[in-house]
Amino acid sequence: MITTNWQWNTNILASSSSKTNMISFKEYFDQMLIWKEKETALSTYQNYRSVYNHFVPILGNCPLADISGPLIDTIFDQLNIKTSSRKTYRLILSALFNDAIRQEILEKNPCHNMRKIRQNHFKIDLRLPSRAEIQQYIQKARNERNHFIYKVLLLAVSTGMRLGEILNLTTNDIDFKNHTIEIKGQLTQAGPDMPLKTSKSYRKIFVAKEILREIRKYTLGLYIFTPNRFPFKQISRHTADKYIYHFFKRLDTPEGFTFHSLRHYHATELVRRGIDIKEVSKRLGHASIYITADFYTHWVDDMDMVAADIMGKGWIV
Repeated sequence: MITTNWQWNTNILASSSSKTNMISFKEYFDQMLIWKEKETALSTYQNYRSVYNHFVPILGNCPLADISGPLIDTIFDQLNIKTSSRKTYRLILSALFNDAIRQEILEKNPCHNMRKIRQNHFKIDLRLPSRAEIQQYIQKARNERNHFIYKVLLLAVSTGMRLGEILNLTTNDIDFKNHTIEIKGQLTQAGPDMPLKTSKSYRKIFVAKEILREIRKYTLGLYIFTPNRFPFKQISRHTADKYIYHFFKRLDTPEGFTFHSLRHYHATELVRRGIDIKEVSKRLGHASIYITADFYTHWVDDMDMVAADIMGKGWIV
């Protein structure tokens, strides 16, 4: 029997194939949630929990082997889940079924037989914070008693790094002389130095010396990010998520804003200022340039106006 990163309940994974074929959707999902709570960021775990809450009441007692793609499509339709959430939910369900295949419980992933999701490649409905709003957030964070949020925001806006990558940083990862940061791991619920998303996520990027000067100014020891009461101990992901949540709860942010919106903002500003999309993709650590084009270069009105002006001049006598 192939094993995964977590210890499965021996009552669930019996040696006989007849028993494994009868493992219910709820039984398998229960075990996956135990692992996800320990190994992933809070936001990822909450996504898994959301899928669990939607699907277990319907599929709970159904054997994994009896679940089909059309059945999942029907449930999506009945639940009236919006397209953006449907994509996330489908990825989570697919991950669950793929793990069941690795456990030799299933032979194929039912998500592969689902209807294709119609995607909107231009996220024109997402309003990113303005430069003035970003400056307001940073100034408010600077006035906080603990400079944790201030440093997090500075790095998020100026580098486009993912939150886990930022929180994992130590002074050993920063070359203050040459103004670079080497990204070698991420902080998750499982702890520091966890593997990054893809091989392209491992990267070295340049950072403005003014930003690094501020980071150094408010860092006492090896760890860049520490709990309030323990300035020489690395912060846990749970504590960091809590600090960030409570800070942004006090702000007047655009609808749909999350911490990840700062990464969107960083990429969009680079494109707005004429930075080549390949360089933006490399800086963000994307596996493919198409990911950058699809998800991070949002519709920018002034860029469209410039394009119209360039193509319009000289044609009217």
